[in-house]
Amino acid sequence: MLDFEALSTEARALGGEISFRKLLRNIAGKRAIVRATCYIEAHTPPFARTALTASGFSVLVKDEQAATTMATDALALIEQVDALVLCPASPFESELLLRLAEHGPCVEAASFDGTAPTGTSARILGKECMFTP
Repeated sequence: MLDFEALSTEARALGGEISFRKLLRNIAGKRAIVRATCYIEAHTPPFARTALTASGFSVLVKDEQAATTMATDALALIEQVDALVLCPASPFESELLLRLAEHGPCVEAASFDGTAPTGTSARILGKECMFTP
């Protein structure tokens, strides 16, 4: 589950843009991808939507803050998956990650800075997940 706006902000702060295909491969590692969802805002440029879809993400437009929508969707999925990755893990999502981990699946937080709350795994997104515009 990817918050497009939050992760794009992280990438721009590091001087790059997200390479969606490489990002998805990095997040998945050696695991099979059952579902990759990216939450975008209504004003997200059409080229970003197209790139996300072409890279394997299903794209959902959110009306509220992505963290709220992601939390609702994560809770609905928790019983059906063996691993769940939220990207990036904001302070709001940190509490969510801990609660999800209590239900059994492997819960990970993926971000460029590699931070994750105690009790969850961190997946660091390196420069290979970005390109310089």
